Amino acid sequence: MATSLSHLASFFSPTITTTIAITTSSPVTIFSNFKPPITQTQKSFSILCSYHQEYIPNHIQHPNYVRVLDTTLRDGEQSPGATMTATQKFNIARQLAKLGVDIIEVGFPASNKADLETIKLIAHEFGNYTTNDDGRDMVICTLARCTKEDIDKAWGCMKDAKFPRIHMF
Repeated sequence: MATSLSHLASFFSPTITTTIAITTSSPVTIFSNFKPPITQTQKSFSILCSYHQEYIPNHIQHPNYVRVLDTTLRDGEQSPGATMTATQKFNIARQLAKLGVDIIEVGFPASNKADLETIKLIAHEFGNYTTNDDGRDMVICTLARCTKEDIDKAWGCMKDAKFPRIHMF
């Protein structure tokens, strides 16, 4: 059986058309309820990822603005064998800042002392980092369990950042 998708419109195109062709070598009906493709029309809108206004916590001024939260520095190490050195994490944080990422989750300070020191360094360096000429600052956050010890460690790392945030689970 062969399946092909053709005539897919561009992601930013206002009209999306999908055609599905199915061929088989036997006369057996595979999809008895199969109906021909339907053309759907969607309204066009623009998503603003590089348009930044002054940061107001928990408020987005423009309805089409998308805030980007990146968890590479924490969640990126969850795969077996995918560990990063402090220098690698710092370099990734620098590149995320250059890209204009709004929120960076830098790690889980309660996991080990090396992570705690790396998170503290990144929060101090990039927590007050102005990413563009518009004066927008990045939000730096960490992960913590809902225990006083974890929250205290997370806050100890984040207290130098202009907009600190702690994600708790």
